[in-house]
Amino acid sequence: MFHVLSYCTCYLDMYMGLQALAPLYSDASILEYDGAKCKGRQAIMAQLASASASLAARMIQKHEVKSVDCQPLGLDGSALVHVQGLQVSEAAGDAEAAVAFTEAFILCQVQPGEYYVANQVHRTLP
Repeated sequence: MFHVLSYCTCYLDMYMGLQALAPLYSDASILEYDGAKCKGRQAIMAQLASASASLAARMIQKHEVKSVDCQPLGLDGSALVHVQGLQVSEAAGDAEAAVAFTEAFILCQVQPGEYYVANQVHRTLP
């Protein structure tokens, strides 16, 4: 099994520089972001751009990963990944500025060490 925590940390760091995420999706990838569903790399990038703009408006500067759970899916190297964490504002010391989130991915292996996001569900928690 690959290093899932590293993948998740890199993914969430790249989220702040959105275009770096595009190669992680395919035209068959599916994303549900806080209830909004879309399919395909272009539609997903548009949805993530909208979400990124919303985070920027709330001065969210980074994601802090609190937990990562992973299970293999069969023999092809694919994996189910669940992440919980916080979206942290640059307003230092403001406990109410941090927003909890949960995210689930199905990562499909293209070849050893190379994955794409087949399915993803993100939910911002109240």
